[in-house]
Amino acid sequence: MLGSIQRGDKIMTSGGILGKVVKVADEELTIEVAPNGTRLQVRRGMIADVLNPKPANDLGKKK
Repeated sequence: MLGSIQRGDKIMTSGGILGKVVKVADEELTIEVAPNGTRLQVRRGMIADVLNPKPANDLGKKK
């Protein structure tokens, strides 16, 4: 799950913070947590859940 996080995914951190992924790096993600553009950097390992995971059979399909 953590390895497949992409820009645009909605996530929840282990601390309960909800946000949308705006930047993905190896060990860190930047998430937007408020409508005014407030962003936080979080360690990938602190992601508790991806709230809109892509179905496994849709990965790699071109639209």
